[in-house]
Amino acid sequence: MDAAQIESLMGKPEQELLLQWYDEELKRTVGGSAEDLVSTVGDLREAFLNWSAQVNLRDVLCRHWDYRSKKKEFTNALQFASALCDFLVALKGYPSPATVAVIVVQWAGDKLCDGS
Repeated sequence: MDAAQIESLMGKPEQELLLQWYDEELKRTVGGSAEDLVSTVGDLREAFLNWSAQVNLRDVLCRHWDYRSKKKEFTNALQFASALCDFLVALKGYPSPATVAVIVVQWAGDKLCDGS
């Protein structure tokens, strides 16, 4: 994955990342955009967590990728997100892997793997 793309995503606020993920997911699944449908989803965090449950992201991150151990290995968030993005790309089942990786590294990984 392109490090410049990851780096540009790392600088975005959480809400913007979630909106980008939502937009990419909507385009992939229904052909619409987030701007068309965002008013129907009040909480994009909840939407992301619901989506992650549907695609079994918790098991993939926590069990197969060992998120907690990897988090200790990487002191640099950009490198951590890049490594996760590469893993998601290799799985070929997760759309917009760069956006998902940054969301996971910035806040969702701990929620998914630690239950917090």
